Amino acid sequence: MLARMKTLARLGTLLTLLLALGGCDAEPGPTPDAGDAGAAASDGGPGPLDGGLDGAVPPDDGGAAAPDGAVPACGEPDRVCPAAVPYSSAPCEGSLSCTYPTAEAQCVEGVWSAIRLCPDRPPGAPCLPPLVESCEAPFAATLAGATVALGPYGAGRAFLPDELVTPVVGGQGSPMISWALRIEGVEAPGCVRSALDFAFDGGAPVRLNQPVTLHCGASRATLLVVPGDVCDPMRTYPMTLHVTVEGVGEASATVRVQGIECPLTG
Repeated sequence: MLARMKTLARLGTLLTLLLALGGCDAEPGPTPDAGDAGAAASDGGPGPLDGGLDGAVPPDDGGAAAPDGAVPACGEPDRVCPAAVPYSSAPCEGSLSCTYPTAEAQCVEGVWSAIRLCPDRPPGAPCLPPLVESCEAPFAATLAGATVALGPYGAGRAFLPDELVTPVVGGQGSPMISWALRIEGVEAPGCVRSALDFAFDGGAPVRLNQPVTLHCGASRATLLVVPGDVCDPMRTYPMTLHVTVEGVGEASATVRVQGIECPLTG
């Protein structure tokens, strides 16, 4: 229980830092700040992609993608600055602070927080964070005996019925919730193709198609933009989620999104 509380506390810190600024395309290798162990490359994982609500997934920082069906190493933290921008919520160790041409990454309480700077974006354009750790070669076979679960990141379980989730509002002004995909019962591939269907507060369903990187069967924290107004702290808003993992299985969840005090705009 104490370990789970610490994990959730780290996630709260991570989301606050991640959403303070947004994300954009990444770049070649890092320049560690003074006092870092050096710029030796680590596996770094696949570069995260921006999975927009329309399902478009433009390329990001060109990190090495997990090969089809491969099981990537998991649980081993970065101890030096990775060659590519690390995905926020990936494990790290020490007081690493890494500078990239368009991003900065810090190791905060054992997890990476990568802040994208987007120096070349047009005035007024949003600088959105990567919403999912994507990959380039999704699993294309059939995996028998697998169980798919959709749940809160860091909890190691599926969402409870009508579980209360609290959104976080980033610098771009959009409320987001965090979730994670899990495949249990078998040795899971390192890259899968998923389709997430979700509906908020009785609204029309939206589909988001996105490849997802798995680490020992579990994804990193994935952010989902809430497609509606959650600016009444006296309310909770119903939301349904259904994920289909190609060749593996599917899972559903019903949650309630806690209303919050939204920042003033304009």
